[in-house]
Amino acid sequence: MSLDEQILEDMSWERHTEFEGLFGVDLETAAVLSYVAPTQVPAADLKARLFDRLSGSASEQELEQTPSSDLFELLSEPIETLKQASEALRWGPMGDVAGFEMATWKIDRAYNYIALFLRAKTKANFPLHYHSQEESLLVLAGDLKVEERVYRVGDRIHSHPSTRHALKTQTGCLVLVIASGQDVQPA
Repeated sequence: MSLDEQILEDMSWERHTEFEGLFGVDLETAAVLSYVAPTQVPAADLKARLFDRLSGSASEQELEQTPSSDLFELLSEPIETLKQASEALRWGPMGDVAGFEMATWKIDRAYNYIALFLRAKTKANFPLHYHSQEESLLVLAGDLKVEERVYRVGDRIHSHPSTRHALKTQTGCLVLVIASGQDVQPA
């Protein structure tokens, strides 16, 4: 008998039912998924951030550093409303990055944050870069790949200050970006 079979046999029926209720999948399927699911590479600073949160030492510090800009509330707007807002703006090139365009929507000068829309053509690549402050994105159309993860319509992406990342898209995309008004820094 394999270890997986022994574990399944040792669990009571109530535990099986509880597991299925919590995760919406039976234990046998979960056991198989653990072997066939692709490996996800965590962010390089994930371990440090988790230990900071667990120890409680960074929680007060993080709260003090959390941006207070009202622009982050735009991430809660309905996707269709945001798409309509993007259509009313004037679009231009995203610096010298081929395949990407941007349209500035709102600026919060008090906190030095900007809300802009980013539009990319099919198979466009945005080079590895980082921001001096936090950045949040909301995918409004298409797909956006950040590192090894693909995000789709409705997905949010949050990057901590100085976290390096590159962006790619297979089908093209429209994204709402809330970021520092300071320049994007090449990595």
